[in-house]
Amino acid sequence: MYFIVWAYILMIKGGDALANLSAGLSRGSAWEAIVDGFRYTMYNLCVVIPALSFVDRFKGRFESLLATIASIILVYGATVALWLCFMAYYPDVIYMTVPLYDILKKLGATWLLAIYVFWIFYTLIETALGMIYGLIRRIDAQLGLKGKKLTRFQEAILAGVSMVIAIVTAQAGLVALVAQGYGTIAWGYALVYFLPLIVIGTIRIKNPEWKKDLFKA
Repeated sequence: MYFIVWAYILMIKGGDALANLSAGLSRGSAWEAIVDGFRYTMYNLCVVIPALSFVDRFKGRFESLLATIASIILVYGATVALWLCFMAYYPDVIYMTVPLYDILKKLGATWLLAIYVFWIFYTLIETALGMIYGLIRRIDAQLGLKGKKLTRFQEAILAGVSMVIAIVTAQAGLVALVAQGYGTIAWGYALVYFLPLIVIGTIRIKNPEWKKDLFKA
């Protein structure tokens, strides 16, 4: 769906995107762009946490490296495609709540807008379910180390609490949630997840036996 949306927008407005790029249009400093890029990466780490529970399926460092390269290409390839689409409408795109939705409305692409709305809701639901399932499985696995296990009722309670939290935070509105909540979440992930993962991961690559018993527990 995204490939179709990107291709359609750039087919019609690609010239405007290139013209804006050639004109050197910008807002803010290079440092602000770097910080915002880092924050964007950090708050998207939420999808990495449950995914890491599957890395034990890799048979070696080569497979891990290939998975890393594929992930980088997919994530940042998509980011570049989005950026090019947004540049066609710069600076108006800055004030759009859901840019792709607003852009497709401006283009009058009713058929494509219907596909986009359907798939974006499907993707959000699928992602949310995956995140909640990943959270429950991580808690269950941790309890399993102590000889305990979540009951189906407890799993339902955890899923329900997650949904209530999501509904309550959604009341702030999409713009406020992204501007305030996501920024805070980004720095939180950087401090409690990203930096420890990078530091401990680097040490353990060089010395796999370092604190082995601790990390098994």
